[in-house]
Amino acid sequence: MNRTRCLERNFEEYQNKLDSNNEVLYYPLIGKSDTTEICRHDFFLLLLVESGTGIHTIDFIDHLIRPWQLHLVLPAQLHLLEISKDAVVYQFLIATEIFKIFAGSFRFGMAVYRKSPVFDLNEEEFLSLSNEFLGIRRDIENKEMFRKLVVARLFVIGYYVSQMAAQLVEDKTVYKGHPLLFEFLALIDKYYTSHRMVAFYAEKLKVTPNYLNVLCKKDFYCKATELVDDRVLLEAQRLLIAGVSIKETAFELNFSDVSYFSRYFKLRTAQTPKSFRDMYLL
Repeated sequence: MNRTRCLERNFEEYQNKLDSNNEVLYYPLIGKSDTTEICRHDFFLLLLVESGTGIHTIDFIDHLIRPWQLHLVLPAQLHLLEISKDAVVYQFLIATEIFKIFAGSFRFGMAVYRKSPVFDLNEEEFLSLSNEFLGIRRDIENKEMFRKLVVARLFVIGYYVSQMAAQLVEDKTVYKGHPLLFEFLALIDKYYTSHRMVAFYAEKLKVTPNYLNVLCKKDFYCKATELVDDRVLLEAQRLLIAGVSIKETAFELNFSDVSYFSRYFKLRTAQTPKSFRDMYLL
């Protein structure tokens, strides 16, 4: 997989088309798509693989592409897609406003789907999702009923995804993530560059750090501090591959000095900022 000259870019040509009149776009990939740039965008991406192979890198983690798969890319995630010549892949680009409407159909908190964004499907699951994809493609053309029909189908897809996600977690009892955790994630996005201590977020949420940890372990299967660190590291990686110097990256993320940032980065990724950056730049 060629990762030289990997630069961040937004899907501007698609982002500009996503508006109140075009809230869902259909974008098929037929044949080889040799992407050499890491892409970041502000919409939700649903990707259904009918045939072919390749690699889909989401937030710097490689996922092997195989027939009969569903891939999710959440708003603001980074991804890089390479597929084979025989690949048939169907994609829907969904405006954040629409995503927020049907996100409630996802059974688990979004952190679960960030960690497990790819689902292998059996024949029945693939055919069911194919029918919904085909229906959405058809409904997009019906402007009068567009929102009701498409959103209804997206809710159905969300329920299918929830059923598959249940197989990935130990506790298969039906539940939704605690509302406080969604507030926690929103606060992380707002304050991660200036606050990395769980105690800060616990105080904002008016709970103890221990209670916040208990909720995170129950619903996200990780410690609260891991969610904060994940967001900090993702931004650090984004800046580094965009060509920002290590010193400037440390400054942007409010680390006291470069050495501390380098130790923080290496402890959590097992590589230095320089070695990580060199993987993606010439």
